Amino acid sequence: MTHTGKHRVSARYVFATAAVLSLGDALIVAHGRDARYVEQVPWKKEHISRVFAASRSELGLSGSKRKLEMKTVGDRSCAVGSLLAFDVEDAYAFDIDEPVDVTVTYAPALSTEPFAVAWDKNGNDGYGVSTDVKPDPGEPLRRVTLRLDRARFAGQGILKSDLAVAARNQGVLALCDIEIRRSNTTRAPAASGRIHLELKDATSGRANVARVGLYDITGRTPLPSDQAIPVHRFADETRLQWLNRRTFWASENRQAFYVNGSYDRGLYGFTSFRGNAGEGFGLGEERPAISFYWLFPELE
Repeated sequence: MTHTGKHRVSARYVFATAAVLSLGDALIVAHGRDARYVEQVPWKKEHISRVFAASRSELGLSGSKRKLEMKTVGDRSCAVGSLLAFDVEDAYAFDIDEPVDVTVTYAPALSTEPFAVAWDKNGNDGYGVSTDVKPDPGEPLRRVTLRLDRARFAGQGILKSDLAVAARNQGVLALCDIEIRRSNTTRAPAASGRIHLELKDATSGRANVARVGLYDITGRTPLPSDQAIPVHRFADETRLQWLNRRTFWASENRQAFYVNGSYDRGLYGFTSFRGNAGEGFGLGEERPAISFYWLFPELE
């Protein structure tokens, strides 16, 4: 099949037509009960709406299915387990792009392995993982502050969480407090535009399915609209997908979404585009560039 593309540029809209192959079985998803260990934690922390213990974060950091225990250390109630995930209050931080400081208070005597923090991040894989912190004995409680670069907090972790703290090597961490502090350096969008995609078979004209990546020059991808196809990740329903390194993809940014036939989305910070599929669409010196990447199944 020949892949063709057409683009018409205006001050506010981009129209693109591309011939693609159906992804077929790529969109078959599993249903049923969540095979992951997940347990709600009745723990109220400032700027946190939900806390739960889990066996994985979906943010590049894994735990185990060890059951959570609550223990008291001094005057602190500590969650002792393998991995804890946190949903940051949307009113405090949602879809941002800035450094965020996270301060973790832990009990060294109850922590068996080094631990790390994973977070929902802009660009590249869409998540970040901190350097490991080795428990420092000698005091009942210790505090450590880690900076999370380009934090996004758009609910891309397990069950729409934003960050997770986990012990390495299937170990145990006694987490006694967590504090989040924004830098408030996210830039407000200066302009807005709109993108409209029509994806059709070049021969039959029928609507087709494609995997689409959309990135600005920093690697940030807009959150997909409801027109993107939802895919089940265990019990999660997600639209923005992480592409592992074994999956062929033309961009170093590894987040994409699926489109069936057509897609329409408002974009903040972008007003006009030019170019061909797979190239940068320049917006002049003042605004970043943006790129489309269509993946054709025969390239996999």
